[in-house]
Amino acid sequence: MANEGYNSVKFKPECFEAKNVRDLPIAATQTWKRGDFVYNNAGAITLATAASATLLGLAMNDQTTPATSTLVPVYVDPHGVYVGRVNADASAVAAGAEVDLVGNSAAQMINVGASATDVFVFLSLLPDETSTAAYALARVRINNSKQDMV
Repeated sequence: MANEGYNSVKFKPECFEAKNVRDLPIAATQTWKRGDFVYNNAGAITLATAASATLLGLAMNDQTTPATSTLVPVYVDPHGVYVGRVNADASAVAAGAEVDLVGNSAAQMINVGASATDVFVFLSLLPDETSTAAYALARVRINNSKQDMV
């Protein structure tokens, strides 16, 4: 089966480097799953949504409403490439297109049909991906102008 390491909807770094994992304080009442994108909300890490204007990185473990300011591991790589699933047919999406994030915790995807927040730059479908339909695996990076910092 193609892309067997990517059976879930979750995002993953294409090339994981441990040096890019940082322990950062979580905001109040946050719940997310490993592989969800997060952003910096006034110094506290918050689950990203389709409306998020910026992204910081990927949550590296599950969280269910821990105490505010609990340190949580986040994968932060301003040059990183991430692999995730598209939400619709991606056959017409060109490399370099700015696209959005869609979905809630544990179901975040690359929204190839929207360009409102433009948090991602679409790079390509995975080379051995056999479909362009919804749930196909694609490579994106965080748009430089949308990269959140801590």
